[in-house]
Amino acid sequence: MNGYVIIADTDGNIVWYQDPRDDTGRTDAVIGGLGLTRPDKHILLLDSKDTLLEYNLDGDVLQKLERDAGDFDDADGVRRFVHHDLKREGDHTYVITAREYDYTDVNDCDGDGDVSEALTYILDGVMVFDHTTDPWTPVPSLEWSLSDIYDPSDCTGPQPPSCSATLWSSEGMTGCDWAHANSIWTDSDGTWQLSFKDQDKLINVDEATGGLVWELAGDGVSGDLLLDTSASIADPEFDNQHHAWRTATPNHIMLYDNNVTGAADPRALELSLSPAAGVYAVIADWPTPPLEPRGDCNSKGSAFDMLPSGHVVATCAPSGIIREFEPAGAEVWKLTLGCPDTTLTPSGNLYRAMPFNFGP
Repeated sequence: MNGYVIIADTDGNIVWYQDPRDDTGRTDAVIGGLGLTRPDKHILLLDSKDTLLEYNLDGDVLQKLERDAGDFDDADGVRRFVHHDLKREGDHTYVITAREYDYTDVNDCDGDGDVSEALTYILDGVMVFDHTTDPWTPVPSLEWSLSDIYDPSDCTGPQPPSCSATLWSSEGMTGCDWAHANSIWTDSDGTWQLSFKDQDKLINVDEATGGLVWELAGDGVSGDLLLDTSASIADPEFDNQHHAWRTATPNHIMLYDNNVTGAADPRALELSLSPAAGVYAVIADWPTPPLEPRGDCNSKGSAFDMLPSGHVVATCAPSGIIREFEPAGAEVWKLTLGCPDTTLTPSGNLYRAMPFNFGP
């Protein structure tokens, strides 16, 4: 298995390509997070759950942070893994992390009758790196964990033995992957937003205090913000979502709904939030038909509002197809992207498609 970063033009020509193996010395690369910096047009990526790389378009490595070097150690001395997503905001880089925590099973969450045993949970977190003094030698400025605001031993969320550490078994972690965070987005109001795939949930966190601002659940009835059905589309529920981010319109969120349990195709969704009123609405969707016969998108996909046109770019990962939609829903362009060595084919995975201005 190997992952690549590719920039292609709208005609399908590959105009830029990067293989992280050249800079990690590994025989494979598993890209678990991808970001862009503007206006310098650098590529940020997370490789194999333990390395952060920053490239310019000449292919030079401008920054490299590694778990084995202790760059992701937390205050407890635990070497966190990094995964799924990262975000550059000004002079700071935000990275999703994960580590194990042990809790006494006082509420018998696993149902075996033993309230004195220890249960192990894999909890996600965020590490923030400050580039203010030296852009290429960032220093950790903040570490945060779901354990700061949640106690999984209260039996909420996924619980053993039904939840597993499938994503983490190759890294030696065996606990319950409680949330499976898969995207982070920062906002100008000093908050960040995380997506929990395994709980069909989005949360908003105050960076200054580390406190929870709100929760929003795909079923519309489980979070602090409840679904306003009167202002929503006909099929507003979402699940196994990916790539939740804030658009240029205040209090609007785009996400990719893998829709594993629903009847509709996987799709990009736009949400409008009214936190003061405690409600949200799902105001638009753009279905992305997966491979035929119909199947889900392997719980992977991405959605991006392509400014300034307002068009939406979305991909169902296993389809290998990037699609562009008008705001009203009509598909205006699509691209099936593959590599000359056939490593990436229509049967491969395009984990994230992001509009990118390659010109000056």
